[in-house]
Amino acid sequence: MNRTLASICVALVFGAMLTLPAGCSSCRLPAGPPITVPPVNATPEAVVKAYLAAVIARDTKAARTLTTPKYWEVTASSPDGGLNNWITIQDVDTGAPIPDTYEAESYRQVNRVYVDFTLRQCEEMTWQNGRIVWSYLLVRNADAERWRIASGGLG
Repeated sequence: MNRTLASICVALVFGAMLTLPAGCSSCRLPAGPPITVPPVNATPEAVVKAYLAAVIARDTKAARTLTTPKYWEVTASSPDGGLNNWITIQDVDTGAPIPDTYEAESYRQVNRVYVDFTLRQCEEMTWQNGRIVWSYLLVRNADAERWRIASGGLG
């Protein structure tokens, strides 16, 4: 009887392991305290740093405030994006904003900010853990508006 029960338990455990979805990990992404969103007149570099802090803190309200609706949809749903996979970001360095034309048809003011940081993730998918060089495209239509992240890439 004990052998039968043990066999059933092993079969159930083994069966459960086979049904785990691909990419499933035991990594926990705890929420941190909410961040302070920079003021509307904050520089593009300050917005990028605040966005990265919001991502690591899982502060979705702040992250959403600092991005365009279109970029928010992409980043919030990406399985390997910051909100869903990044554990820590350290040693963040941002460059000075550079005028860009990528979103010029939709926005009057467009700047690209290059950033590099050390990334640790739950699972390496698109990016590898370690030093990352990236850029964010920030947009707005007037000086009185907040800079918001509209895109990310190598630029």
